[in-house]
Amino acid sequence: MPKINPITAKELCNKLKKLGFWWPYPWWRHMFMIKDGCKIPFPSHWGKDISRWVVACIIRTIWISVDEWNKL
Repeated sequence: MPKINPITAKELCNKLKKLGFWWPYPWWRHMFMIKDGCKIPFPSHWGKDISRWVVACIIRTIWISVDEWNKL
């Protein structure tokens, strides 16, 4: 099984933009991106990476494989 690595919030935004999600909107210490009614929240603690668990939850929510995610 392919490995899921922790990434920064900026890298996550760039990958979601490639999938057609709209710019990140701030909400307290988190941000979210929207596409066709699907809202993806994620933490935006600058200087810290987003954990593998959160990235895995996002991947499951947007219905893509880990291979596709790693190729973005």
